[in-house]
Amino acid sequence: MPKSRTFNVKRLYFSQRLTDALAGIFNYPLTAVEAPMGYGKTTAVREYLGKTDIPVGWQRIYDHSPNSFWQGFASRLGQWDKDCGQSLQHLGLPTDGILLQEALLILAGAELPASFVMVIDDFHLIENPAIDRFIEVVAASGIPGLHIVLI
Repeated sequence: MPKSRTFNVKRLYFSQRLTDALAGIFNYPLTAVEAPMGYGKTTAVREYLGKTDIPVGWQRIYDHSPNSFWQGFASRLGQWDKDCGQSLQHLGLPTDGILLQEALLILAGAELPASFVMVIDDFHLIENPAIDRFIEVVAASGIPGLHIVLI
């Protein structure tokens, strides 16, 4: 009787191309992971980052509420720097240039780990120009060690 093969159906497989692409997270301040629903974007990012020693703040978006996004963002950063999180919450979502500059000053002064990844999962649900602008400006500001991943 021939030997039967057993497969570990709980094991995840990620192609080398995908793994190489995810490794780029640490080379850029902003990474967007995009694919249709059900393709495993969240799983791939979670598994990849879970195999590193880099601290991760994971924010899941559940609705289009800008306030909910901002509170979650500030709260995740507050896990590493309580004062930064509280200052961002107090500031509120920056909707103009002055508030945006203030938010950048708070982030630049944050006592975050030397390298830190902020993941924002289901980012497409927000659809808010002020949040898009905030993410854009933070990424362009070059805060050392801060990497944002939009799924």
